[in-house]
Amino acid sequence: MNKVDPFFTLILVLLSALIVTYKAAQYDLSGLKFQMLVNQQLKHQIKVLELKQKEFELTLRQPEQKRNLSSVAEVTKVEAPKFELDPVLMAKSMFVEAQKKCTDSKKNVQCLEQVESVISQFPGSEWAGETLVLLTQFYVKNRKIEEAKELVKIVQLEFNKFPKVQNKLNELEKNSL
Repeated sequence: MNKVDPFFTLILVLLSALIVTYKAAQYDLSGLKFQMLVNQQLKHQIKVLELKQKEFELTLRQPEQKRNLSSVAEVTKVEAPKFELDPVLMAKSMFVEAQKKCTDSKKNVQCLEQVESVISQFPGSEWAGETLVLLTQFYVKNRKIEEAKELVKIVQLEFNKFPKVQNKLNELEKNSL
């Protein structure tokens, strides 16, 4: 019986490690598609900059009277990207990610990081307002009422042009504060 116990213990440890690895991979890959689009856009921008650099070098090599952009026009032709990153969709995507992290009580640090990311990248947008309402809910849930009240004041002043945000804030204020 003593030989069987270490075997089962080893099996349990291996299964636990496998589950932890799976969950970590699932978390890491959640924003992979979005990141791939961003990387593709950055690669395109790098290619355009490299071609502009080549164009500049070619114009410097030509004599002063022959410098004309039509002679190097072929160099600057770049196929336009087949996608465009819409800032509103990016903000919404980041808000949804923040919402997921803020509802999971085990991810408080990731919640705050994601909230900060949305607000810093899209200040003044409707999604920044939605994110601040989410942060207010987070503070209420974690019994940080003073911080929540401060955020309510900020959202009321800074995001008063977004009725949806104001309605959510008013409802939160009625129910929780």
